[in-house]
Amino acid sequence: MSEFALAFLGQLSRSRALAITDGGAAVYDADAGPVDWRDMPNGRPERVLSLLLDALARKVSLDPERLAANSTSCAFSISGVDKRLDWSRIQKWVSEAGFANPRLYVTNLAGAGHLGAFLGGPGLLIRCGHGSAVYAADSSGKSVVKGGWGGIVSDHGSAAWLGRQALIAVHRVEDRLAVPSEIAFVNELARDQNLPAVELIKQLNGKDELVHVRRFLSDIGHATCELARLGDPYADRLLGRAHSHLVALSKAATLELEAGVALPVCLRGGMVERREYFSRGLLLRLLAEVKTTCIADQRANGTYGPLVGVGLLALGLTHWADVRRYGSRFLESCALFGWAKPYLRQLPGLDPYVFAAHQ
Repeated sequence: MSEFALAFLGQLSRSRALAITDGGAAVYDADAGPVDWRDMPNGRPERVLSLLLDALARKVSLDPERLAANSTSCAFSISGVDKRLDWSRIQKWVSEAGFANPRLYVTNLAGAGHLGAFLGGPGLLIRCGHGSAVYAADSSGKSVVKGGWGGIVSDHGSAAWLGRQALIAVHRVEDRLAVPSEIAFVNELARDQNLPAVELIKQLNGKDELVHVRRFLSDIGHATCELARLGDPYADRLLGRAHSHLVALSKAATLELEAGVALPVCLRGGMVERREYFSRGLLLRLLAEVKTTCIADQRANGTYGPLVGVGLLALGLTHWADVRRYGSRFLESCALFGWAKPYLRQLPGLDPYVFAAHQ
């Protein structure tokens, strides 16, 4: 019977998994449907992993217990799970699901995104969506991650962080502490949301799960970004603060890495991919202030996404030399799925003005 390497990707919008066999020549893809892995009941988000295992088992015509028993490695990249903190729940699930002592690999979403984007090569990845983190690696394989400690104490510059800053302005208006620019911004935000501004705080306080709070704040963050694009000065200052946080993380990562050559930049996550105004401003700041960054050849924004990255991790391929030598069959299978197509494009926000300014 074939042996499998399993890869699990848990994101806010969609959780997916891969079963990889024959050195990557055969790849099976499954998802858990439109369910957030942190929406599961009874405080057991890892139950989505069981849904994914069941879906993969159907794809390879095995029962879940047999698939688990025949899996030699498992890789996990799951929102909110970070090996720097605690991943015991993942270890517990692996034990309970019937795996026979597989090799375990765990990384955050920025780590999987970096591996998919740069295929084990050097680069700087900024992930900015519901959360934020910076992941940098050099050609030797040394890597550094900054940020990504969770929405309560970290994730500065993300959509959720931006939404929180917007609602702080709302409470300052309600408490008669606001300056005129804040008042004008809050009025515009209320008009955009078609609600009295204070209702936004009431709605936030009505959320009983952290993941729902993060989603709500992220929606407000996106609205704030759009108001900045339309010319609101206070919203634009908030975006500037967001950029400053992300640039600071990038500086810290590259300084610790001591990169001898400029690292190509990759921007990932909903905030940079959906909001060109945000990503353009971030690129300008990044390229001007972090001297060890550059625009990649062909101005590409990486190659693949985090799903391919966690697949490479499941195969134990994290360095560009190993990916090139042993990962070709897996990447050929991924290409047949068309998984590179969404990413083979220019950096978001990289208009001719930005590019010309940094030749």
